[in-house]
Amino acid sequence: DTLRQQARCVYSAALDCETAFIPEAYWHVGSVDRMCEKKDDYIERYRNCFARAVNGTNCQNKYKNFLKDKTTTKEILLGLKDVCKEMDWFGRCLQGNTEDYCGGIASDYFYDSVVVTVLKLQKLLCSEVINPADESIHELVVSGLPRIMEVTIALLNIP
Repeated sequence: DTLRQQARCVYSAALDCETAFIPEAYWHVGSVDRMCEKKDDYIERYRNCFARAVNGTNCQNKYKNFLKDKTTTKEILLGLKDVCKEMDWFGRCLQGNTEDYCGGIASDYFYDSVVVTVLKLQKLLCSEVINPADESIHELVVSGLPRIMEVTIALLNIP
């Protein structure tokens, strides 16, 4: 429910602020709902495989290092800005891991139906919210932003 609430909150904020990422936020809500409801047979068949791929240390470690030991809003924001610079790398890493763990067709399906929507939204959040933000941004805004790795991992590890 937390993921759904976060996705709806981002969509609502996108509408309220008339951002350029309204369509991506909308598609993200749908993607989260589809993953949470477990109605997509293909995703369910490969869920464990996808989870292993996303949890792969080669993608995780680089991401975690950007945010490691960041405690203040300013530090977290700087870490998120570093993550934004590497968004294409994270996408390629997730796609490569999924191909290695799950095979090409499964990888393509997962990447196209889940990862791409998260990546697009994250890139737009980077360009419209994170990168222009300065240290005066409210800590609740920073802490409430969806983060690609956490969202993707959480979607796959829903009980």
